[in-house]
Amino acid sequence: MVVNPAVFEKDADSLATQPAGSGPFEVTKYVQNDHASARKNPHFFLAGDIEVDTFELYPQADPATVVAAVQSGQYNLARLSGAQVQQAKDAGLEVQVIDSMAVHCLDVHAGKAPWNDPVVVEALKYAIDREKIKEVAAFGIGEVSYQPFPKGYVGYSAELEDAYPYDPDKARQLLADAGYTEPVKGVFTSSGTAPAAVELIQAQLKEVGIELTIENIPQTQHTQLVYIERSKALTYDYFAGRESPVQAFQVLFGAEGLMNPGRKTDPKLEAQLKKVKETPTDDPAYPQLLQEATRLAVTSFPNTFLLTGPSIIARKGVSTLPELPSLRRFEGVSTS
Repeated sequence: MVVNPAVFEKDADSLATQPAGSGPFEVTKYVQNDHASARKNPHFFLAGDIEVDTFELYPQADPATVVAAVQSGQYNLARLSGAQVQQAKDAGLEVQVIDSMAVHCLDVHAGKAPWNDPVVVEALKYAIDREKIKEVAAFGIGEVSYQPFPKGYVGYSAELEDAYPYDPDKARQLLADAGYTEPVKGVFTSSGTAPAAVELIQAQLKEVGIELTIENIPQTQHTQLVYIERSKALTYDYFAGRESPVQAFQVLFGAEGLMNPGRKTDPKLEAQLKKVKETPTDDPAYPQLLQEATRLAVTSFPNTFLLTGPSIIARKGVSTLPELPSLRRFEGVSTS
């Protein structure tokens, strides 16, 4: 996607509702909350690689019907969860698992009880059996993660590979040493995107003395309640990743970061990020500076990272998608 730079000078605010620029497809029709229709853009700089003439994009299909919808030809391809992979294969569909920059995580509001006590946050991190969550809730797809970046990404810190190993005894001891003689009470917010993981985490935390009541909220209200109003203390979500590592830090750990509900930052992290910003990305020192920022963020912020979240795609009559870690692109993709 290439935005027309002239619009920034003329009317930058109009970009929110009136796209101006060039991409692989041009929108010909948009029906809110229903679908968008598009056609190939002959002026796109990679137009020669686009083999699809028309394109229709729909909201995520219902999990109960998505496999049948692809099998019937209603959709050529659709996203799946790990729970649907075997069903899709049994239905004769092609299943493609694409490594991504997404990571499942717990967003913690450090200004709300009981997470305003750093000891409780630390106990939380040691009380979670990430391997069990991967096995049960993600059906073995993805990798255990303790940080916001996947392996192979410049910000990934090997030093954090086992930063908070599952250690329920340590979690219990941390709470006992801090004077907690009764279970720590709290509310665990879920938008229904990963109910198995939420229930599993609830059970794991209960074993160490953190008893959480699950509160279900509509997915359509999740961003408003959790990140805008910042009214929830603990929620299950995922971070989609950013191609710019500095932007990722801003979103997750910045003083105005959307996924930093407490809106508090760390002076040490800010100082380290200043060094990162002042260092050219091709400087040999850049990776080490960035990875030190990752270490500071993971060890000083309450955000708790759990698993990587690959994109799982079911396909019928469509060739393999490019295996890119962020956006789904369609250069070279054809139908049969």
